[in-house]
Amino acid sequence: MEHGKRQFVLRRKPEGDDHELAVHLKAAEGMRPGITKKLMPSADRKLRPEAEFLWAWYLDLSASRQIGGMGFPQPIGFAEIWAWCQLHGISLKPWQLRTLRLLDMHQMAAMTQKDTPTKEELDG
Repeated sequence: MEHGKRQFVLRRKPEGDDHELAVHLKAAEGMRPGITKKLMPSADRKLRPEAEFLWAWYLDLSASRQIGGMGFPQPIGFAEIWAWCQLHGISLKPWQLRTLRLLDMHQMAAMTQKDTPTKEELDG
């Protein structure tokens, strides 16, 4: 879950900026190697191998996310999850469904925040 939260924060665009935070961090790292680790100690943490499949599922589901009337992405609903499972022949366990829904809630929260992330959000 923490991996997802960090990824969603990195994809956030600061208010008045067209670039995601990850773009700024990458540029800063190019100018001053090691700065990313100081600003965001958890940036180099990798996803645990046993969770990689769930993260891949979530990214696949998120890519087919519906867009609302105001052009804003909508939460992934149970119908979309069910259809995705049917298409891929997957029978989710309850904990997997809860995890996918939690990841989506965290992504939706990160997408609605326009301000600069706090150190706590960056560090996960």
